[in-house]
Amino acid sequence: LIVRNERVGAASESVVRRPIGTTAGHPDVIDEAIRRSQAWLLSRQDAREGFWVAELEADTTLTSEYLLLRRFMGVADPERERKAVRYLRSTQLPDGGWSIYHGGPSEISASVKAYFALKLVGVPASESYMLKAKERIHAMGGVVAANVFTKITLALFGQYDWRGIPSMPPEIMLLPTRFYFSIYAISYWSRAVLIPLFIVFAHRPLCRIAPDQGIDELYVEPKGQINYRHVPPFRKDASLLTWRNLFITFDALLKWDDQRPVEWLRQMGVDRAAKWMHERMTGSGGLGAIYPAMANAVVAMHCLGHDATHPLVAKAL
Repeated sequence: LIVRNERVGAASESVVRRPIGTTAGHPDVIDEAIRRSQAWLLSRQDAREGFWVAELEADTTLTSEYLLLRRFMGVADPERERKAVRYLRSTQLPDGGWSIYHGGPSEISASVKAYFALKLVGVPASESYMLKAKERIHAMGGVVAANVFTKITLALFGQYDWRGIPSMPPEIMLLPTRFYFSIYAISYWSRAVLIPLFIVFAHRPLCRIAPDQGIDELYVEPKGQINYRHVPPFRKDASLLTWRNLFITFDALLKWDDQRPVEWLRQMGVDRAAKWMHERMTGSGGLGAIYPAMANAVVAMHCLGHDATHPLVAKAL
């Protein structure tokens, strides 16, 4: 209703004047709110070209991931890091964590990423706000309670074990589209995110960091004592026959196969994933026009032997 064009306003009159909650019987109030909203939007439209532009904001996970990505690639930018640290500090909630939407509660994955990013760029763990963050992360279950994408990021720095991450073999790229499952059976957003990860999983690169940059203190249970088959996402349902349990069993088979892959078949999968990715990194908006896909593509290109000076890597960054 807010962005409705005046030309179709009359046609929507019956919709606008429908009683809605406490505004029932007060159509003039609704109409006036719509007119004022229209005027506000139109006043901010580019008069010549017709577009709108404003700051694009997301939750803090993208800021954290960006810091981690540039450290992984060895192209840290001190000035941007300084600004990002200031931003992450300003968005920390009173209880010590970080949220994933405005006004939301602390969320474990966003909090783990923010803490790790801050520590990796040089913020001491002894800072009062870092101690508060650690306490909140512990209260939410620690590192093992974070989501899979967070654990993949941590694994790139040796802060989580690959055994605790679902298998993503690049051989999936070789499945025909008519098969029960193929990479084209999922959304493009998911496809753009996952295909670079196939390359990453085949190589499992490691960015070595100093011990004092790690996040062992965020584990509720010491890393050496964790049974990764009993923590998310591998904690089985009580009922035997469930989709979750089927997934966990299938993943165990994939992990067994991953220890003894058919090398030529795996390389075929990597090659096809790389071809798919390269063809789509040449556009103007980055791979998938979304941050996770672009960041994964940078890491995948690194796995394929390209540094930050490669044209596609530089373009993605």
